Amino acid sequence: MWVIKTFNNIQYNSIQDGDVVIFYVNELYAKYTLTEIKKCISELNEKFVVKENIFKNTINVFLAPNRKEFEYLILNILKVNIKIPTNKARIAQPQRTDLILLCPTSYDTDSIYTYDEGYYKRLLKHEMIHMFQEHLNVDMENTSRGFAEGIAVYLSKQYEYEDEFKNPVIEGVLNKKIPSIEEINNNIVLCYDWGWTIVKYIDEVYGFDTVLNIFRSCGSYDVIGFMRNDKVEFEEKWKAWLLSK
Repeated sequence: MWVIKTFNNIQYNSIQDGDVVIFYVNELYAKYTLTEIKKCISELNEKFVVKENIFKNTINVFLAPNRKEFEYLILNILKVNIKIPTNKARIAQPQRTDLILLCPTSYDTDSIYTYDEGYYKRLLKHEMIHMFQEHLNVDMENTSRGFAEGIAVYLSKQYEYEDEFKNPVIEGVLNKKIPSIEEINNNIVLCYDWGWTIVKYIDEVYGFDTVLNIFRSCGSYDVIGFMRNDKVEFEEKWKAWLLSK
C-alpha cells in the first residue's frame, strides 16, 4: 500500500507491509528497511517469547532526508525534547511505535558514518529492541539505562563488529580501568560502551531466562538488587570475568 503524507512541508511517500509503515523521500532504502524491520520483529518475538502483537498500532518508521528534518521529526512526531543541533553521531530515535532514522543517503553529509549494510541491520535491531522493551517492561521510565542500552548492543551484536562499542572495553580491560556499575548507569556514554558486558555476563553466568526476566519485570534502576545478588560481590565477579576474557 502506498500513501503520500506531508511533514514540515516535505512530501513523504510510504510503503506498508502488515503492521509496519516506512515513510520516505528517497526510495533507495525504503523497501530494504521495511524488509529488515519485519525480520527484526519476527526474531525478537521469538527471542522475547512474544506470542501476540504487543504494539497494537502500526510501527511507523521515518527515513528523514537530512539532519534538520531528522530533528524536526523527533521534536514534532515523537514529542521528544532534544538539544538542537543534534550530535552527528545520533542517527536514530525510537518512541512508542515510531522510529525516526536519518536516511543512509545523508550519512556522508549529515553524520559521522559511512553506510554499511551490516551496520545498518544492527542499528535497526538495536532500535527495535528498545521498542520491544518499552512495550514489555513493567516500568520502562525507571529501568536501568545501562541494562537497556546494554541489551540492545548485546543482542544486536554491535559489540562484535563495531569499534565504538568494543574498543573502550578492550582498552579498559587491558589497562585494568573498568568503571563501576554505578558509574556506568550514571553516564550515557558508559552505558553504550560497557552496558553490554553486564548483560553478556548475566547471560553466560545466570542464563538468558534471567536476562529476559530483567527485560520484562525489572522496573528499577537496581538490576543487581532485582536479581537478589549482593552488589559488591556481583561487581567483583563481573570484573574478574571481564579480566579473564
